[in-house]
Amino acid sequence: MKGLEHADLKLKMIYNLFSNFGNIQKVIFIKPRGCALIEYQNEGYATIAKDFLNNLMFFNNYLRVSLYFQYNSAAK
Repeated sequence: MKGLEHADLKLKMIYNLFSNFGNIQKVIFIKPRGCALIEYQNEGYATIAKDFLNNLMFFNNYLRVSLYFQYNSAAK
């Protein structure tokens, strides 16, 4: 996700915004780049968050939310 360039933004603010859409496993805020990675408990939560938050005005910037799915393929 991009659009997090505002100097006053904190990790907790990002967490609070995205946790409205499902259980979060991990948040990585890369403040110098103005972006964050949000890992949800399942991909359904991530899809809902993207649908609601992409292009949302947040701290005078539009959020740009993208989805990336990671699948674990266990060898049997």
